[in-house]
Amino acid sequence: MEADHDLAVVPRLSERQAIGGSSPTGPRLMVSPLCLGMIALPETVLAAAQHGVNFFFVSADLHWPRYEAMRVAVRELVRAGVRPRESIVVAVATYVPHPDMVAAALAEAVEALGPEIGHIDVAVAGAATAADFAPRLEVLRRLRARGAFGIGAIAMSFHDDVATARGLATADLDLALVRCNARRPGAQSLLAGGTGTQRRFVFKAAASVSAAQRAAALAEGREVGELYRDAYHFALSTPGVHGVLAAPETPGELAEIASLAGRPLLDQRACQQMIDRSS
Repeated sequence: MEADHDLAVVPRLSERQAIGGSSPTGPRLMVSPLCLGMIALPETVLAAAQHGVNFFFVSADLHWPRYEAMRVAVRELVRAGVRPRESIVVAVATYVPHPDMVAAALAEAVEALGPEIGHIDVAVAGAATAADFAPRLEVLRRLRARGAFGIGAIAMSFHDDVATARGLATADLDLALVRCNARRPGAQSLLAGGTGTQRRFVFKAAASVSAAQRAAALAEGREVGELYRDAYHFALSTPGVHGVLAAPETPGELAEIASLAGRPLLDQRACQQMIDRSS
């Protein structure tokens, strides 16, 4: 994959791209350009599946209670026959930095997901820093090499630019999750320089929507969902980005994201205008 932008237009949520394959021990997994994360309503997961989303994210430890709706809903997708297990990809993140505790955290997550899910497709080291990057990456490599928990691909999420730069330069990190939005655009210059077959997803995309913007939209009679749709448009228009880790609050907000499919990407001027409005 080249370092420049792969997308010509905003992709449909039913489209697929490969992650994994950086190691001979891991399969290539086909995922949607939207990975659904923390949700409040289980019906949002069903709505996502109906739009074509097949990529789901849960935490093994941090915010554990707030991921219960996702754990229940993704199990039900398989149990009810809405989606066969082999057609969905489940990412499990652990935010535990101590190497000896990672396997235990992931094991508890597999148990909680139940036999319907049964294994982890993508293991994620959450909120990796420059200080703990190397040992946490090594733990993920070892787990993938021995096929622990069925792990097929490894990933990390980053909140600071130093760690982001290290992650994007690591060829056998299959997926980099990078915090970037119109209010925090600093990682844009780093994202364009990814490496190898690595995929790069943005998270906290909707964090660019401020309380003042929401209030102004309501006062003007505009749909607040349009603001979130624009935030995702910005994220997907960032050079080097392949997808978004999203947490839409309702099926309606998810539908706004889906409505972007086929639209041209925002040009540099439009992105800068969004940055200026969000500052």
